[in-house]
Amino acid sequence: MGISRRELLAGLGGSLITLAGVKYGGGIMEKLFSNKPEIEVLNMEGIKSFVTMVKLKDKFILGFNGEEGYMISYSKDGEDFSKPFLSIPNPIDFGGIFIDPKDNQYPLKGLFSVDRKSLHIFYSKDGKKFSKLEESVLDFVCDSSNQVIYDNRLKKYVAYLRGFGKEGRKVVRVETSRLDRKWIEGKGKIINGHGGYIDKEARTVMKNKAGYDVYNPAVTQYSDNLYLAFPSLFEATYKLTESDGVCKPHMAYSKDGKNFFISEEPYIDLKDKGMLFLSQGIFPIKNNDYMYGILSEKTHMTDENAIKFGMKQGYEFVRIRHKHSGYSWC
Repeated sequence: MGISRRELLAGLGGSLITLAGVKYGGGIMEKLFSNKPEIEVLNMEGIKSFVTMVKLKDKFILGFNGEEGYMISYSKDGEDFSKPFLSIPNPIDFGGIFIDPKDNQYPLKGLFSVDRKSLHIFYSKDGKKFSKLEESVLDFVCDSSNQVIYDNRLKKYVAYLRGFGKEGRKVVRVETSRLDRKWIEGKGKIINGHGGYIDKEARTVMKNKAGYDVYNPAVTQYSDNLYLAFPSLFEATYKLTESDGVCKPHMAYSKDGKNFFISEEPYIDLKDKGMLFLSQGIFPIKNNDYMYGILSEKTHMTDENAIKFGMKQGYEFVRIRHKHSGYSWC
């Protein structure tokens, strides 16, 4: 569902209000909107696809797909990161890491696509070495920035995944109490010769509006009854190629993690060029709040076409800085 920025601010900003039976306060949306977000480029090379940022105790852990597999890098301050190292070799693709508060021995987990045929859980003490649970949790193709959070309200694991249906690319939601068994049975549907994708097998929580496909979910559970998300919406322009378009992050919120309201205006407007994909997680550091992601100068097209049209290839590692505006988080 799309709403204007004014409606979104009115829903969660200012003084204590009640929305759909849930009380909110602290000016969350005003805090995030009142100061224009600033994009900072950080030093990191070799990023092939989406990044995921988590914090384990006092250590920031960055994960991303590189040429040889899944890479891990560490940071103490969220700004200077160590040289990345190979943690999971190929074949591995779309997915990301997450923190499992129920497992003290292996608190760092990952959900990844293997050979683009199934999704598997990986586990690690600290990211230096991952092991894979042999049985897949899903036998679908989820070719985007899939993510898992441990929902403190439900006391369950919740996955936000790439879905595909008549409304186009979307985000679907699956919840489970265990990571070592199948979440959904089935193989999915074939679309345009690709697949199979999740469609009606799981609940749709973010979907196409005004012709925009939804890419990465970027969901953060801020409190028991407040979920913030920054999905990138694909605006198909078809100016240069049949798949050309831009991907801009929009702000969204939900009180239950199931029904998201998406702002109609981009959270960060890239004008008519480029793509920006954010990771889940909002990290307070000193007097700022940060999110992390990847920024591409090229629009939605293959690297071969990017070269043809003179666009820079690859991704830059960025963090989004929000200066505190005097509001406190609720």
